[in-house]
Amino acid sequence: MRTRVVIVFLLMCFLWLCLLIRAGQLQIFSPDRLAELKKRQFHSVVNLQSRRGDILDRNGRPLAFSVSSYSLYADPSMLRTTKTEFRKVAAILGVPYETLRTKVKERGRRFVWLARFLPEDTMEKLRELKIHGFGFVDEWKRVYPNDNLFGHSLGFLGSEGQGLEGLELTYEDWLQGNHMKVQVKKDARGRPLMSEGLLFTENPDGKDLHLTIDSEFQFGLETELRKAVEEFAADGAMGIVLDAKSAEIRAMAAYPSFDPNFPNKSAFQFRRNRVLTDPFEPGSVMKPFVVASALERKLITPDKHIFGENGNFKVNDRIVREAESHHSFGWMSLTELIAQSSNVGAAKVAMMVGPEKLREDLMKFGFGEKVGVELNGESRGILAPLPWIDHLLANVGFGHGISVTPLQMAAAYNMLANGGVWKKPTLMKAGQQRLETEIAEELNQGASATLPREPSEINPNHERRVLSLETTKLVNEMLRKATQDKGTGKLAQVPPFEVAGKTGTAQKVMPGSRGYAKGAYTASFAGFFPVDAPRFVIYVVVDHPVKAYYGGEVAAPLFARIAKSLVVNEGLVPTRLSMVGKKSQPSSPTAEGESNAKSPKEKTTHLQTSIENEFVPDWQNLTLREVLREARSAQIELKVLGQGVVAETIPSAFEPLPGQKKVTVILKEVR
Repeated sequence: MRTRVVIVFLLMCFLWLCLLIRAGQLQIFSPDRLAELKKRQFHSVVNLQSRRGDILDRNGRPLAFSVSSYSLYADPSMLRTTKTEFRKVAAILGVPYETLRTKVKERGRRFVWLARFLPEDTMEKLRELKIHGFGFVDEWKRVYPNDNLFGHSLGFLGSEGQGLEGLELTYEDWLQGNHMKVQVKKDARGRPLMSEGLLFTENPDGKDLHLTIDSEFQFGLETELRKAVEEFAADGAMGIVLDAKSAEIRAMAAYPSFDPNFPNKSAFQFRRNRVLTDPFEPGSVMKPFVVASALERKLITPDKHIFGENGNFKVNDRIVREAESHHSFGWMSLTELIAQSSNVGAAKVAMMVGPEKLREDLMKFGFGEKVGVELNGESRGILAPLPWIDHLLANVGFGHGISVTPLQMAAAYNMLANGGVWKKPTLMKAGQQRLETEIAEELNQGASATLPREPSEINPNHERRVLSLETTKLVNEMLRKATQDKGTGKLAQVPPFEVAGKTGTAQKVMPGSRGYAKGAYTASFAGFFPVDAPRFVIYVVVDHPVKAYYGGEVAAPLFARIAKSLVVNEGLVPTRLSMVGKKSQPSSPTAEGESNAKSPKEKTTHLQTSIENEFVPDWQNLTLREVLREARSAQIELKVLGQGVVAETIPSAFEPLPGQKKVTVILKEVR
């Protein structure tokens, strides 16, 4: 008996010793592991977004911003609700009951999102149900206040608030700020401890992005593209407006478009920014660059005449023909070649230059390589590698056998407007850049991804001279005459300003096979104005128009309408009258390099300048009182029709004042 007691005693001592050793081990040697176990047992971590930075146009108008919203989550292990209550939740959220029920069936889960980015009134309706196990998180919801406006370039966010396309993706690090991890405390049974079921975050905001886009220009461009598609029953349209001096993108759009507030409601092909992702054969808008190459290399002189072969030019076993069978050109000057858009003439010039030199020059003009705009997905187009067969060389001469993006073509015409200096188009407003220390740090780290990506001067706009000023002046004069009465671009006129530009009509390549689709064309027009001091470069493309398909019929009038809206919005004042349909007038004296643009605050100065130069002022949308004051000071006799604000004048704005200075003003009511 005594032995048994001793054995039991020793066994108990041994067990207590083991417990003491284990306790010492836990207390002394494993504090970090225990702390981690405690954290996992009593805390749940939720990743939340900070307030995303705004995207603003050049005038500070918001294109994208974030507003406060509420996201609903649940702890399935804590839910105590009836089917009736759950059906009410589904009805408030506008989702199927079964979909919502499936999310909370797994009782082992401790956290599940039920709905994200709810407005406050929806959140209040759900809170009134007082469902045990529901909670809310205060989050930021992305809003695009202008719906479709500039949607292709803005892009959109995913369900977790991350940028998926466009600028939202390109500048994700810059816009998003820092993520925040919120710890939700739990009790000993693992149940969340919520304060009135609502979590708030105080997270550093993301940074704003300032663009070169002008919302008014953008709206005008998108409106005109939509009208063109509807008028000609086209598949789509694209357009871009550049500031001729700085190469800043003032507007860029494609139609059909999509609403980034609801990206899933649009097909992928409508969400693509086709201005920079979809190359196509441009047609005759390419001819000025072929002529420029020949002039620059002294292979041809401005007074040189080329024989048009009466409309049929044999190149080996192929025939190059003019766009119309009745076009039968004989001898023509280079100016006539551009104005009348001769395929045969352009093919002959291309063959004078030769494949190696022409390809080299086209690369200098920005074709066959990415422009480098601040957006993902840009295409470099298609510029075939050497060697070129003679037929391909002839085709490239009139814009076939080569594919370009609208962005590339706009940049190339901007080069002509800048006297032969190619500039990289940009969406980033000048002056938005990092501190010098951050720039130096990024350069030293080889553009490390750990730093937020921001529009900066790290990669400044590239500028390179690719044509001499003399050659550029010669080509621009040809383009100016191409928009006059005998040119294919005469419908692109914007009186009283002179326009330089070129039409394009190209057959569409048949998808998935060789050759061209029957009866399918792209109609385009590229140009800039005013010719004497270019302010804007515009390139527009209408894809597969049905009711008409020539660039001169479809795209040139579209260019003119867009240009006229720019004149009104920017308040441009002509320095001389257009040569189209009227006598030339002396230029107004202006300081060298002085801009003709007037801001809205300078409207009075703009009106006075027009009067002093004997032009009818632009009184659009002014009140009768304002017009009378201006007219009285300029001794203009008015005839007033209607009431309200000015709708139009006779003669039109910028036309010469009549000899007796009599102007009819037509008013419209403002509703």
